[in-house]
Amino acid sequence: MQIAKCRLISAVALALLAGCGSAETGPELVEVTGTVTMDGKPLENALVYFVPESGGMSSGMTDASGKFTLMYRGKTEGAVPGMSTVKVTKSDGEAGAELIPGVFNTASVIKRDVAKPGPNDFTIDLDKEKADARANRDRKPQA
Repeated sequence: MQIAKCRLISAVALALLAGCGSAETGPELVEVTGTVTMDGKPLENALVYFVPESGGMSSGMTDASGKFTLMYRGKTEGAVPGMSTVKVTKSDGEAGAELIPGVFNTASVIKRDVAKPGPNDFTIDLDKEKADARANRDRKPQA
């Protein structure tokens, strides 16, 4: 009986030690790619953030054709599955002024559902005219 207890304790200890590696573990991630356009044209050098309802955010930079791949915390390719708010930001290099209307970044209304297992290839079209109309509507006093 005593030998059986020792073997059980040893097996549990080994199992616990096996999970104590130096590799960082995190949430389950799925691949997310996409294209961002503004007024129908590819948006280059914009930062795209997917902020999930729970879990850490992922981000990616668009290339000349508006394409991006999300990275979780800048280290691992992917994003947390589930509903995310999408924020897009781009500043003019000199003055640092934001070029993207607030409804697409700080007060984003864009939502995307990151599916598990995928595919997750999203098109995000930013329409300045619609953003301006929404901002004007939101500024009108309610009767």
